Amino acid sequence: MVDDEHHILGIITHDDVIDVVVEEATEDAHRMGGVVPIAENFLEAGFFTVWRKRTGWLSCLFVAELLTFTALASFENAIAAVVALSLFVPLCISTGGNSGSQAATLITRALALGQVTPRDWRRVLRHELLMGVSLGLTLGAIGFLRAALTPKSVLGNADRWLLALTIAESVAAICLWGTVVGAMLPLIFKRLGIDPGIASSPFVATFVDVTGIVIYFSIARVLLLSG
Repeated sequence: MVDDEHHILGIITHDDVIDVVVEEATEDAHRMGGVVPIAENFLEAGFFTVWRKRTGWLSCLFVAELLTFTALASFENAIAAVVALSLFVPLCISTGGNSGSQAATLITRALALGQVTPRDWRRVLRHELLMGVSLGLTLGAIGFLRAALTPKSVLGNADRWLLALTIAESVAAICLWGTVVGAMLPLIFKRLGIDPGIASSPFVATFVDVTGIVIYFSIARVLLLSG
C-alpha cells in the first residue's frame, strides 16, 4: 500500500485479503438465507443478537405469507366445487418458490462475479423466459401424470383429464413466473442501489407463493370450472 507519492505505507497480507473475502461471502450467504448478516462466530454470538437478526426477516415474510390466506379465501367456491384442487396447492406453489429461488441464486451470484449487470436485463430476461418455459414443460408433464392418477374417490365429479391438464398448465405457468421473478428481482435491486442479496430465496419464494395461488385457481376456473 502506497501514498500519492508512491511511498510505502504498509503491506496487506494474504491473510487480510482472505478474511475480507470470507466476510463478504458470509454476508452474501446470510442475506440469501433471509438473515441480517451476523459478524460474530455463530455459537459465540449473543442469543438476543441472533434472535433479533433472524426474527426481522421471518416476521416480514410471515406477514407476507398471510396473503396466501386472502388469496385462497377468494377462491373458496372453486375449492368447494372441486376438492381435489386443494390437494395440489402445495405442489403448485412450491414449484414457483423453488424455481424462483434457483433463478435468484444464480443471478445474484452472477452479479457478484461481474458476469452480468443490470444493463444485461434484456439478455437475462430472454434467457430465463426460454429456461422457464423448458423447466415448466418438464415439470408440467410430471404434474400431468400425477394428477391423471388421482383416485376416483378424490376426484368426485371432476373430470380426470381436465384436472390433469389444469395441474400441468398451472405448474408450467407458475414455474415460468417464478423463474422470471427470481431472475429479475436481483437486477432490479442492484439497479436501485439495494443489495441484491435481499432478493433472497425466502423473499422470492414468499412472493411467488402468493401470486402462484392466483395463477393456479385462475387457470382452474377457466379449464375445470367453466363447464
